[in-house]
Amino acid sequence: MGLQGVDLTFRVLATTRNPAALPVLIAALDSPWAKIRRLAVEALLTRRDPEGHRAILERLAHWPKDLRQLVWRERARLGATLRDFVLSPDFEQSLRGLQAAVWLRDYDLAPILVNMLLCPSSSAGAVAADAVLQLAQALAEELEKAPPTGIPPALQTAKAQFLRSLSRAIEHYDLHQRTEVLVAALILADPLDPLWRRVLDDPGHKAHKALAELLLKSSRPEVLRLILRQLEQADAPSVVLRAVAKRRDLTFVGALLSLLSENGSAELARNLGRLRGFSWLEDLEEFIPKLDAKQQLGLVRLTQVSGIRRLQAQEVLRQIVRLGLPAARTAAVNALADFTGPQANVIICQALQDPEPEVKAAAARQLRSRGIVGAIPRLIDLLESPEPVVQEAARESLQEFRFDRFLAAFDLVDEGVRHTTGWLVRKVDPTAVDRLRQELASPIRARRLRAIAMAEALHALTDVEQELIALTKDVDHLVRAAAVKALASVSSTEAHQAILEALNDSAAAVQHAARTALEHGSVQPPPYPVGSSLLSIAEMPG
Repeated sequence: MGLQGVDLTFRVLATTRNPAALPVLIAALDSPWAKIRRLAVEALLTRRDPEGHRAILERLAHWPKDLRQLVWRERARLGATLRDFVLSPDFEQSLRGLQAAVWLRDYDLAPILVNMLLCPSSSAGAVAADAVLQLAQALAEELEKAPPTGIPPALQTAKAQFLRSLSRAIEHYDLHQRTEVLVAALILADPLDPLWRRVLDDPGHKAHKALAELLLKSSRPEVLRLILRQLEQADAPSVVLRAVAKRRDLTFVGALLSLLSENGSAELARNLGRLRGFSWLEDLEEFIPKLDAKQQLGLVRLTQVSGIRRLQAQEVLRQIVRLGLPAARTAAVNALADFTGPQANVIICQALQDPEPEVKAAAARQLRSRGIVGAIPRLIDLLESPEPVVQEAARESLQEFRFDRFLAAFDLVDEGVRHTTGWLVRKVDPTAVDRLRQELASPIRARRLRAIAMAEALHALTDVEQELIALTKDVDHLVRAAAVKALASVSSTEAHQAILEALNDSAAAVQHAARTALEHGSVQPPPYPVGSSLLSIAEMPG
């Protein structure tokens, strides 16, 4: 008989009312030929004979994937028979039914499975609990894959029915004490469902102890989600806070710290502020290297919002500065701005040696506010850093050494302070030379004279050489004389020529300055060491 004849035979067997067809089809399920088995399955699924459906369910677990997929596509035809299998008093048959229910994703069986849990006489209670959990996971996967247009009505109905059954099982938790029911409900229900608050807030609830134990020990994503979402609510349940304080597994700690780095809510901060300690902080050196960048930033924030002791918070920040990733080290140094005392100062000084420029810059910004000995010399050294961010941090910390302040105080301090402070102003304020040029061009004689003196104090004579040469032709003889005197310290040919021309100036004072410049010229004033005289200008009003 050809293949076409075989197909025709099974088509007839699928539709005939002759009862003799049924045993033939059932026997064909065990044929060594794959095509015969597939045709037999298709024919039995077409017929409505419970005996044939039972034969399929009895063999389903041992069939290859293609046959099981065929049954899965037509699973609705097996509903009544599958229900009978699940409820069978025969344990093996009930077990096969439960396995098939999970594989076929028959969510309509959820109420029956829950009833099995609530019935103490059911021998398949443990298997039924596992089936409930697996079905909940399968339904959650389908819901997650729902199209953007919305969840299909059939899935919405299945979820609502499933949750009603699970809620009933939770309210009667003492009858079965299966944590799978709690986990299944956590998978499908919103973590802010009133059911959870009812269980969590009532120590006398039949499921309270079991749920509290899950919060303490389970690393399932849905359990962590419940903890974290409840933690974001006003006045989180004490049992949730207890779990947060006592857990020390990396999965939970990482989830908590990730939330902290993303969520700045007052409720979260307030709840964490109620906690005076976290068990996992005892193993901080072990934890920090295992945390990613976002989690380490969350750890920094934990020191700021939780109720842990100040000394412990400072120690956490110290360990982050020592062991953390660059972004976390920077954040930890910034957080140390709220801590005073010698221990915090030591951490900041150590951070100045960090290879990461951002960390070093963050530490530099705190040197002076902490009153650390030698802060100004250190900052001056940092002005020479190859990293722009470090240079800028040093400038920010030396803001009083800016040109405006130097200009305002210039006439009030002696020559030594002018030179030592001018050298620093030149390094700190990148606008100093341009501002000096503006002063040299002032229409006011006194400002031009002061600007010439400032050019020497700022060690900027070479930078403003052209402006000084122009001033040797100024309308005011005192300005011309001062300009000639200043050019004596500039060794260029142009400066020398300007001095020579000044010998023919109409004013005797300018001629004298020119002769003196030629006799003692090209001598640059030496750099002055940074000493206490810097404070004189720093303390002047800005």
